[in-house]
Amino acid sequence: MQSLIDIAVRRIETRRAFSPIPLEGGGEFQGWREFIIAGEGVEVVQKTEDGTPAILRNGPVTYVAGRLDSDSLDQLFRAEMDQAGIEWFDMPQDIRMRCNGDFRVVFNYGKSEVEVGHLFGTGEKIQIQPADAIVRKV
Repeated sequence: MQSLIDIAVRRIETRRAFSPIPLEGGGEFQGWREFIIAGEGVEVVQKTEDGTPAILRNGPVTYVAGRLDSDSLDQLFRAEMDQAGIEWFDMPQDIRMRCNGDFRVVFNYGKSEVEVGHLFGTGEKIQIQPADAIVRKV
């Protein structure tokens, strides 16, 4: 890890489910966190409310010093993918998608009809039936 990001873990703290560690600006660590010493050139992106580093970055490497709540983890992944230029999609429950060249294939593994138009980027409303697939050129 040191070859990727210059940090040292001073100690690890485990917490009960009902005692999360709030982060500055919103969100929280749940269950555990690490107390980190950041080395030369490491940017502290976010801290806990008690001032300890929570999310650190060195170039393309991001280190999370604890277990983020699901909303914060989702925000972090979206920001990282945006920064890397990776296209991402909000996937409805039971929907899977495969991109193959100019074609997008959407599968519905669920038991209900689902709106998937946003996955094709056309703005049109597209419904997919249970146990069905839709193929479109994008």
